[in-house]
Amino acid sequence: MLPNVVQLALERAHVATSDDGYVEVDERLRTSAEGIWAAGDVTGKPKFTPLARYQARISIKDMLDGGAPAADYSALPTVIFTDPELAAIGVSEREAEEQGLDVEAATHELKTTRARYKNVRHGLFKLVYERDSRRLVGLHVLAPSASEIVAGYAVAMKLGATWTTSRAPTTRTQPLAKA
Repeated sequence: MLPNVVQLALERAHVATSDDGYVEVDERLRTSAEGIWAAGDVTGKPKFTPLARYQARISIKDMLDGGAPAADYSALPTVIFTDPELAAIGVSEREAEEQGLDVEAATHELKTTRARYKNVRHGLFKLVYERDSRRLVGLHVLAPSASEIVAGYAVAMKLGATWTTSRAPTTRTQPLAKA
């Protein structure tokens, strides 16, 4: 679906667009025209409301004080709200290899206490990580509440989590035993 930018008369404002009609922006959402920023669907990035808000915050900070961080889309969680949910963050093995990364993947069937309590029989986790550094570059989950799992990993990936740290013995939420 092409962006609806015809009424904006971007060519008159000297705002460059891509061949497919999206507004070209730099890492701080600046367009080719001085003093014009773009955010949301018109940038050609995934069409998610939270992503548009993220871009807007960067744009506004850059407009007002110039100290905006560069937009970083490397830990953008996505989900399809089916039953079970299908959620992902980062890149797949194929995408990582296309980017020139040397990766491995670990796949685990869903076998958690919560899954047993809910009588869930199907589910899968797949972690994609760089072979040498073990840095996580992708997670793909098919499970109930996969969106919640991926949201937690978004923070971990932003903080540079590795395959080793993602398996660290931590205390997780536990169900109460039946009385």
